[in-house]
Amino acid sequence: LAVGLLLWRPRAWWLVWLAGAFSAAAVRGAALPWGVEVLSAAALAAGHWVTAAALARWLGRRPTLGTRRQFVLFTFIVAGGALVTSMLHVAALSAFDIPEPQRVPLAIHRGWIGDVVGLLV
Repeated sequence: LAVGLLLWRPRAWWLVWLAGAFSAAAVRGAALPWGVEVLSAAALAAGHWVTAAALARWLGRRPTLGTRRQFVLFTFIVAGGALVTSMLHVAALSAFDIPEPQRVPLAIHRGWIGDVVGLLV
């Protein structure tokens, strides 16, 4: 949804960031300090913006998947964008020692898988 919004309105990054911060706080309650939520949401918004910008650059603002080439490009852009998003998100959390250093690769992997599935479906 965030990538779709940013494809449609690239300057709406602040809305993606704000929605991410408030929804994460609502879902988790007060489990994390406010600074963590704000930085985490900013990292996610940045990653989604990068993904939307790459899709717009290579497939246009209204991408269609009418050819094999377009489908392959879409898949690679989504996979790469999801990896960037996951790395930014985990880096933001790592600034607050969340997760533990030995679990960072697993956190990136899990975030990447979740984003790829969400974006492709």
